[in-house]
Amino acid sequence: MKPPAPARLQQVHIPFGGGGYEPITSFDSHEGTYSQDHEAIQESLLRFCSDKSWNNSSRSAFMPRPILVSSEHQRQWKELNNALVSAITDIVERWWTDSVSKFPERMPLDPVEEDLLRWIDSQVPSKIHPYRKCRGSWRPDFLIEEDNEGASGSLENFLISEINARFCFNGLMYAACGQQALEEQGIAD
Repeated sequence: MKPPAPARLQQVHIPFGGGGYEPITSFDSHEGTYSQDHEAIQESLLRFCSDKSWNNSSRSAFMPRPILVSSEHQRQWKELNNALVSAITDIVERWWTDSVSKFPERMPLDPVEEDLLRWIDSQVPSKIHPYRKCRGSWRPDFLIEEDNEGASGSLENFLISEINARFCFNGLMYAACGQQALEEQGIAD
């Protein structure tokens, strides 16, 4: 039986083969343990995807010490994601038409990019789906803020620091291969 997830995000050490976990902050380890963990996970990752398939040093940066995420964190992230989807969709759909917000002036684009977007926007609606039907993907980077103002003690809040659109292939590859490698090592199920 797994122990319950903590109320705070927490990086943990899980011995290869499973058998529970221990927070990194209290795990008494020597450098050799971390090196062995790292070498074992690298071997697993290479079985799932060749060395040439990994971008730059991304494979060697993979950590075999996962972050425990509580159901409260998942709820918060889902709520934030829904708000982000609504906000981005609203901005994109009003980009050229909202004369009060003046988005093109506030976030200027290169002329070639702006010309392309204006051309796309001018196409017959039957040729191009509305943005809300084909949003694509993005990846927000976030920080975690500790909020001590709550009645029930401190909370961790997600604060978006940047939004990128570089996630699709790399993110799927890292998530899939990383999960398989963790499962192979007995760290995840």
